[in-house]
Amino acid sequence: TIPDARFPSTLPAVSGANLTNLPPSGGSFTATASGSITAGKPVVVNTSGQVEQVVRTVTHKSTPDTETTGTTNRWYPYNYNSAERNNGSQGHTRAIWVPEKSKLVCVWEKYRSGQTSSYNQSYINSATISDSDGTATWDLNGGTGTTDTTAIGNTGTWNRRPFLAYDSVNDRIVVAYGRGNYREPYTVVLTPDWTGGTWPSSGGLEQGSSIGNYAINGFVHDKQHNKFVIYYTGSSDHLYCKVGEMNANKNGITWGSAVQLTNFGVGYFAYLWHPRDGSNGRHYCFIGDNNASGYPLKYVVHSVSSSSNTTTVQNSTSGTTIYSSGYHHVDGGKGCSADEWTDGTNYKIALTTGQQQNGTQLRLIIGTANTTSISFGSSIQTYTQNSSTGVSDLYFYGVQYHGCYWDSIAEKLVTWKYRRYQSSAWYVDYQMWSISGNSPSKFNNNAAKYAHGNTGPSPNIGNAVYIQSKNWAINVGRYVDSSNNVWMAHSIRTSTFTTNLNANNFAGISSANYSNGSTATIHVVGKVNENQSGLAAGSKYYVIDNGTLSTSAGNPSVDAGLALSSTKLLIK
Repeated sequence: TIPDARFPSTLPAVSGANLTNLPPSGGSFTATASGSITAGKPVVVNTSGQVEQVVRTVTHKSTPDTETTGTTNRWYPYNYNSAERNNGSQGHTRAIWVPEKSKLVCVWEKYRSGQTSSYNQSYINSATISDSDGTATWDLNGGTGTTDTTAIGNTGTWNRRPFLAYDSVNDRIVVAYGRGNYREPYTVVLTPDWTGGTWPSSGGLEQGSSIGNYAINGFVHDKQHNKFVIYYTGSSDHLYCKVGEMNANKNGITWGSAVQLTNFGVGYFAYLWHPRDGSNGRHYCFIGDNNASGYPLKYVVHSVSSSSNTTTVQNSTSGTTIYSSGYHHVDGGKGCSADEWTDGTNYKIALTTGQQQNGTQLRLIIGTANTTSISFGSSIQTYTQNSSTGVSDLYFYGVQYHGCYWDSIAEKLVTWKYRRYQSSAWYVDYQMWSISGNSPSKFNNNAAKYAHGNTGPSPNIGNAVYIQSKNWAINVGRYVDSSNNVWMAHSIRTSTFTTNLNANNFAGISSANYSNGSTATIHVVGKVNENQSGLAAGSKYYVIDNGTLSTSAGNPSVDAGLALSSTKLLIK
C-alpha cells in the first residue's frame, strides 16, 4: 500500500482555459417553428414535431352560459323555513374564492324574521364549483339542513354586514361583521374544515373592543404583506382603518393604531371598495364626500407594509376628486363596486357607481393606477331608468345593486345589475365591455337577463367572484324564485377557450424571434433565458395556458423556472 503521507492534502489547481468544444451552460435544441414565435415566450412541441408558441384561443359567447338556478338545492346554503323565505331571510352576502383549496366561501346576514334567535346573525358555508356547469355543492348540510349550525360569532347580539378574508399563510378564514345596533366592527377567526361538513358554529376569539365602537365599512386581507385591513366610520363619520396581523395562536388579530383616512364624512352606507390584495402595497378606497355640495366621488390611497401594523395616506385625507358632483355612489346606484387587473403593463381599475341627480342611473369609469394616484377616463352611462321601457338594454326599473368583475379568460370587463321588470320579477343583467386605455366600449352589445322570480323581496347587497381556473363567475346575493324560495347565487360563463398547452408538451423558452418555418433555438432545463421582463428575482414561475408566466400555477400546472432577475429566468 502507498503511505497516506504521499497524498497531498489538496489537489493542485487546474486551468480549464484551453478546453474547447464543451456543451453550453444549460441546454437548448433546434426545431422548425410552426407559426411565429416571440423571444422569451414558452413553446410546446406539436404532433408534427414542430415547436409553436403557447397560445389560448378564446370564443366569446353572444349570450353567456348560466347555471339554471332554483331547480335544485345546490345554490341554497341551507333550507330556510317558511317564515324565513317569506321575509327574504338573507342579505349582505359576500363571497371569496380560495384558490389554494379550490373552494368558494360565503358569508351572509340572516334576517331576524322567522328565526329562533331574536337577533340578526352572520352565517358561513363553503362549496366546490363544478368545472362543467358552474354549479355549487355546499359542504355544510348539502343544501338540505334546517338548523342554524352555520351561525358564527356571538349569537347573543346582532351580527350584521359580514365581510370575510382568507389568510393562506395561517390557513384561517377571518369574518368581520358589525355587532349590535351601532354595528361596531368585530372579527372572528375560524379554522376551516376544507373536507366539508364541520364548519364551527363559533370559533376563535371575537375581537371588537380594540377596534372601536363605530360602524364597519369594509375588511380585506392584503396577501402581498399578509396583513388585514379593517375600515370603519369614526368620529364625525370620517373614514378610519386599522392594520393587523394574525396572532401567534392563530385565533385572533393583533391590531395597530387607528389611522384617519378622510377629513370628511362618508356616512354609514359608504360602501368603500379596495383591491383584493393591494397594488405594490397600495390600497384604493372609493367613497362619497357627504359633507360637500353635490356629494363628489373621491378616492384615497394608503399604503400597507410587511414590517408594521400601520398605514400611511399617500395622497391626502381630503381625498382626490373623481367627479365633483352628480356621481354620489351611495343613494344613486346602491353602492360602489370595482375590480382590478393588469393589462400586461399597467394596473387597471374599473369603477361602477350611481348618479345622484337621477337616482338609478349607472356609470362606468376606467382608471390606470400609479404609485399614489389614478388617472381616470371619462365616465360613461351604462344604464338609465325609464319605468315605461322595462327590459331594455339601456333602461331598467328599480335597480337594487350592481357591480363588475374582470374576466381574465375573455379579457373583458363584465358589469352586472339587479333590477326589477316593471313591478314584478327581479332580473340580473350582464354586459361585456372591451377596454382600450381608459375607454370602455360595449362588446357585441352583450346584454342578457337571468335569475328572475315572480314574487318575494328584492335582491340585496352581494358581489361577483370570477374564478379563472373554472372559467365561471359566481354572483352571490339574495334572490327569490317563483315558489318564494330564497336562494343565494348563480353562475355565469361569458366565453370558452382552447389552448395548445397540456401537462406534458411544454418544451422550453424561445431564444429569439422566429417566423413560420424557420429553425428555432429553444432554451430548455438548466439554461438561463434572458428575454424576460418584470420578473421578481427569487420567485418560482409557471407557464400559463395563454403563453404568459405567472407566480401562480395554472391549469394544468406547468413549471417554467426560477427568476434570477427581472429579465433572467433559469429554466427548471
